[in-house]
Amino acid sequence: MSFALCERVRIRGKNITGEIIDVYRGENDGVTYYTVESDEPEDAQGEWPLYDCTEEQIEKI
Repeated sequence: MSFALCERVRIRGKNITGEIIDVYRGENDGVTYYTVESDEPEDAQGEWPLYDCTEEQIEKI
């Protein structure tokens, strides 16, 4: 399964939902990574955490 930019996903095992904001291939391992921006801010400053995930770590919602 592949994912696209702006797609809504859930990070498995963390129950974090968010949106894919970047897709890139790792330079050293050749694995495709998806950068997911969380739906929930991390702190009072409104910083939304980013998570770099492999295809196996996320699922469509």
